[in-house]
Amino acid sequence: MRTLGHPLKVGIHEGYTIALTCEVVKGWTWFWWHAWAPDGSYVGQANRGDMLADLIAEHAAQR
Repeated sequence: MRTLGHPLKVGIHEGYTIALTCEVVKGWTWFWWHAWAPDGSYVGQANRGDMLADLIAEHAAQR
């Protein structure tokens, strides 16, 4: 796996910072969505936006 560059901040969703990374694995390019909570803690990553939204909702419910 090879990450191409640093995470690119693409926006805010319900107070959570959203970033995108691009990785190359065995010749295939994958985009990963990442989220950080308003307090700076890392929420997680997913390769689908709806899955990331679920992670954010789960994290917010635990706060």
